[in-house]
Amino acid sequence: MYRFINEHCELAITKLSSIDPFDYLDLCKRMQSNANAASDMQFQRLYRNYWRMNVARLGEGFYKKYFALLAECQQSRGIDIPRIAREL
Repeated sequence: MYRFINEHCELAITKLSSIDPFDYLDLCKRMQSNANAASDMQFQRLYRNYWRMNVARLGEGFYKKYFALLAECQQSRGIDIPRIAREL
């Protein structure tokens, strides 16, 4: 993987430079606000678009569970990655 990234570093940098930092900062601000990731449909739309999740077409059941777990992390201010991976 390291070799692949190094061989394509120019393309990676070009792609990264096209990311709008304000979208990311907006998502961060929303995550830290009182908005609930499990029920805030506008947040979910922005989040899914930013992370290009819609491309994967994972289904509404997956997204519902994903955002419920994200809301738990949001409330506890902690992330239990092994548990989340098992549940998803």
